[in-house]
Amino acid sequence: MNKSEKIEIIKQNIEALHEIKIRRSKIDPDDLNVIPLAIGQNLVLFQDLYDFDLDGYVIIRIKDITSVIITKSQQFSQFILKEEGILDQIRKPSINSVDNWENVLTELSNFGKNIIVECEGMETSKFFIGKITAIDKKSLCLLYFNGAGEWDEEPTEILLKDITSISFDSRYINVISKYLKPYKKQE
Repeated sequence: MNKSEKIEIIKQNIEALHEIKIRRSKIDPDDLNVIPLAIGQNLVLFQDLYDFDLDGYVIIRIKDITSVIITKSQQFSQFILKEEGILDQIRKPSINSVDNWENVLTELSNFGKNIIVECEGMETSKFFIGKITAIDKKSLCLLYFNGAGEWDEEPTEILLKDITSISFDSRYINVISKYLKPYKKQE
């Protein structure tokens, strides 16, 4: 599947609010079940789905998509989503441009919410969760917190070129964020 075919299928399904399966076989063995909401020059914004529930948003690079699939399972799932009224609950987040990570991160930083940043398919995949503290043309600084709800003392720098996906407003992020210990800068 070439790039223009993938983009065309994604665009068609943005208009239809139709569930699709995204395969990124070079960086992730698991497929994404998503509904596309917006496409830019380099990135795609999706509504993430988990067991017929809307589970936040994920943005991925177009270049990582190896195929876009619509099977009988997606068609049946689409029927269920419509019948259950789930499609009516979809709201596109206020992100004006999904052309590049700098634009996306700048807009996400205005929300003030925690996000997940993944750098997949490298020698060791990396997972970061936390709050954006700074962005420039080459990197993101993210104040990371661990599974015990403890904040790092200093932000972690992540190169934009290494980011493969960003997630936000998922149940996981929103629930854990409610119980974080307050951030106290070490002096």
